[in-house]
Amino acid sequence: FFLNARATTEIYTEQIVGSVRCVQETATLEGNAGQIEYCGEPLAGDMLLLTDNGVVHRSNNNGLSWSKMTDQIKDAAKKVADDEKEIGKVVKLIQSPADPRLYMFLGNQNVNWVTENCGNSVVALNQGRPFSDFEFHPTEKEWILASAWTKCADFEKNQCQLYKELY
Repeated sequence: FFLNARATTEIYTEQIVGSVRCVQETATLEGNAGQIEYCGEPLAGDMLLLTDNGVVHRSNNNGLSWSKMTDQIKDAAKKVADDEKEIGKVVKLIQSPADPRLYMFLGNQNVNWVTENCGNSVVALNQGRPFSDFEFHPTEKEWILASAWTKCADFEKNQCQLYKELY
């Protein structure tokens, strides 16, 4: 099977039978195909795809079909966001080296998302500011290292001081 991005807004899979290529399915993406990841065990068939405008798609059959995760991601974010502006969109998929089914969906605003099952379900996290750096621990599944820049609003009575905070 081959996974191809055609005109960067459609993704299609094809199977080569002898010397004949057979298109299996075409899915239209919201944006250009960007980051594509196998998730979990190599033969499980779970995949995640992130477009350049922050839309995450999921496949559980090696890319033969894709489903958008937009509603699932927004519903999870609404549970932790103080307002709609904090939600933003996904800018990067980060896989844990300790657990290949564990991913962080890094957001461009205050909300990030975690999935422990290759996108079957997601949980949103709100740290009050966007992470500028994020790293999973190489062997401890539950450990992360993240940083975020302070905001001038953090210093109501003192002069603004911008620096990175570690989490």
